Amino acid sequence: MLTFHPSTPEALTYNLFKLAGLTAFTLVALQILTGPFMVFWEKLYGKRFYRYHGYQGVFTFLFALSHWGLIHLYLYIVNIGTLEFSKGFSLVFYLGPLALVLMTCTVVTAFLAVFRAHPFFEKVWHRIHYLNYAIFVFVFFHSRAIGSDLVAPDSSLRLLWNFFYAVFIVAVIYRSIWKPWREKKVAPVLSG
Repeated sequence: MLTFHPSTPEALTYNLFKLAGLTAFTLVALQILTGPFMVFWEKLYGKRFYRYHGYQGVFTFLFALSHWGLIHLYLYIVNIGTLEFSKGFSLVFYLGPLALVLMTCTVVTAFLAVFRAHPFFEKVWHRIHYLNYAIFVFVFFHSRAIGSDLVAPDSSLRLLWNFFYAVFIVAVIYRSIWKPWREKKVAPVLSG
């Protein structure tokens, strides 16, 4: 573990990249909490909630990008190469950059579908948005395995991360099992 004075550029950059990562994951979790249950949220807050969800996705991406940029700035300041830094971690380390690549694809597609209302991207978005579930899983395991604020068994954030994971499981079950089953069951009644 590196030690440095709390007022140095290294300490500031280190803490900012950790904060950006924690914020990005929290926002990813909120995307998972709101996305599959959009009908509920729109009933509660109105049709504008969908647009809010889209803006939240953009902010999620900006925090994830900031996390990536700040960690590279930190490594530059302390004069450590990315490969040298990543040697101490398992392959789970690379789930973070992979999630960022996938997030770039989903955010660009969502932006074009939601904010530009382009028909082609609206159609593509219905297929590509499922990548958000993979992004959640990748970032969850990335943060649990190497995040210094989560690695410690007594970390207070572990309880929140476990809550997010439980919500993720509920969202997957709802989206892949309950919602399709419910739509099949209700459709014949409506058409009959």
